[in-house]
Amino acid sequence: MHWVHQGVYPDPRIGLNNYQIPDVSDEFNDKMDLAHCSYLPDGRNPWQDPYWYRTEIEVPSSFRNRRVWLHLDGINYRADAWINGKKVADHSEVVGMFRRFKFDVTDLVRAGKKNCLAVKICQTDHPGTQLKVFGPWSFL
Repeated sequence: MHWVHQGVYPDPRIGLNNYQIPDVSDEFNDKMDLAHCSYLPDGRNPWQDPYWYRTEIEVPSSFRNRRVWLHLDGINYRADAWINGKKVADHSEVVGMFRRFKFDVTDLVRAGKKNCLAVKICQTDHPGTQLKVFGPWSFL
């Protein structure tokens, strides 16, 4: 089934939707003809470049003189994180598949003001082909 993609992939947790999303492995994408699923105009693998997440968070004034923690839940695979332009952690610390991380950002957060959080997420170090996980009747 070929479908037109508008920059949003189907929920990978439902059925076999994950086979309608390009993989980090170009070898697997070629094998499964997933280049047509890329939202990039040239059909390039969308996971080759880092992804950025940025948001502004209003920290309540009541947080003055309290410890403030940044929780990163489910990062995949490496990341760098900044609060207000100051690096909190880099990709040598934040590494692993869907791991959770917690950093004390008390000294970086401005209570009673907007604070900027930026996270740069990079792909896995060694993308490879997916394993056959469905047994002998697998279509892989």
